[in-house]
Amino acid sequence: MSRLRMLVLAILLAFFISPLTSHAQSDEATMLEVAKFQYHDGNHYFASTWLERILKTYPRTARREEVLVMLSNSYAATGRDEKAVRTLQILLKDYPKAAATLDPSLLKLAGYLAPPEPSPDASGPPPADAEETAIASPAAEPVASPGESVPTAKEVPEPAASPQMPVAAPVASAAPAARAKTAATPAVARKSKEPPPWIPTLQNVLQQGRPSEVTSAPPAPVSKPAPAQVKSPAPLNIAAPPPAQGKKPAPPVPAQADVAAPPPVAAEPPPVAAEPAPVAAEPAVPVLKPAPAEAIAPATAAPVPGARPAPLIAESAEQCQKTDQADQADQAATYTVEIGEYVVKTALGDAKRRIEMAGVAPVVAPGPKRKEPMTRIYLGEFASQQAAKKTLDKLRSVNAENFVLTDKAGKLHIYAGSYFDQKSAAKEKQRFAALGIKSDLKQVVVSVPTFVLTAGCFRTREAAMGKVAELEQLGVKSVVIQKWCVCS
Repeated sequence: MSRLRMLVLAILLAFFISPLTSHAQSDEATMLEVAKFQYHDGNHYFASTWLERILKTYPRTARREEVLVMLSNSYAATGRDEKAVRTLQILLKDYPKAAATLDPSLLKLAGYLAPPEPSPDASGPPPADAEETAIASPAAEPVASPGESVPTAKEVPEPAASPQMPVAAPVASAAPAARAKTAATPAVARKSKEPPPWIPTLQNVLQQGRPSEVTSAPPAPVSKPAPAQVKSPAPLNIAAPPPAQGKKPAPPVPAQADVAAPPPVAAEPPPVAAEPAPVAAEPAVPVLKPAPAEAIAPATAAPVPGARPAPLIAESAEQCQKTDQADQADQAATYTVEIGEYVVKTALGDAKRRIEMAGVAPVVAPGPKRKEPMTRIYLGEFASQQAAKKTLDKLRSVNAENFVLTDKAGKLHIYAGSYFDQKSAAKEKQRFAALGIKSDLKQVVVSVPTFVLTAGCFRTREAAMGKVAELEQLGVKSVVIQKWCVCS
């Protein structure tokens, strides 16, 4: 007999406990389904309420990333930008890869920018390469940053008009001494290794235009043809010889010994430009610098401004007239039909269907926020979350909308939805009363987003007025406004 009683008791316990267990297991999934339904239906306000509840009840849920993405979009869609930014920061902190799937406008709202693409030479050159880039930088400094290094700033204004053929001999002879001084003064190399962040990009451009300069042996300069360097950055090669000319009248070796640290940096550019002295320097000098600079100015200025506009004017004389006429036609005043601003999406959808029946494409644009009266179902005030949890669980069990607002005193106020239509709110309250849930109706004024509905693009006001008359027959009131749009 006792065994029979135990068996009956076990059956009863299994009957009553299994539904509770299944409900507890499916509670999170049910809440997420309701939130997704509201989110995809465009009810972002109610979707955010369900998503907040999921994060509070299940902070370590496996769908946390998906919930945070929908919650940030819902906040942004309902004009709660601060909450959207905070939620987006949490999302990108916990899930950095989620940034690739987010809406760019949402990232722009939070102030996140895509990181700049690394330069091809950003992997960190070896020390020898860094020294040569630092040595090559004085040639670029007169153009990019005249105040970066003291020696180059002093050497640039010294225009020594000495012949260039004899320059190769003293520079070539002074190359070993200059290299020995750079090895003896590492401080100068360190300073040149730490330029402003924009200088490495210029050095990378110089390195891309010529073969690698890592090889320090004499045969390496012979293998790197300098014409590629000289032709691509013309102004840099023009600025490089003047330092060598400025040093030529001064004593070759003693002058460099007196200057101490700076001369190695100033003396290095000539070897870079003069190492291929027998091959590249001699042909490059007569090609790029034919005697004085005054002769270069008219040669470069006359063909460039004269050669470019001339064919454009000659080739497109008739095309310009056609494009001008097309521009004047496009710039003519256009008109569209404005139906009005909508707050409730059901009314907006009904108006769009009627507009499509008239054969016009509806256009919906976000409008200004405005304050609208709403009716909320109020359930009561609670001092703590534990006290409010019982009421929230009861609302969830009857599939009712619910959200919590906190006042300045820290007390919690539970609501069961907001309604534009007071009749709908009263009907929901009656349903709660039948379920044994006490509630009250409260009238509030809430700032809500609006949607501006327009239709069509017309070149004349008469055509737009004809469409207004057609829409009135379908029960849609509208007005004609002047607006720039693209008419087909």
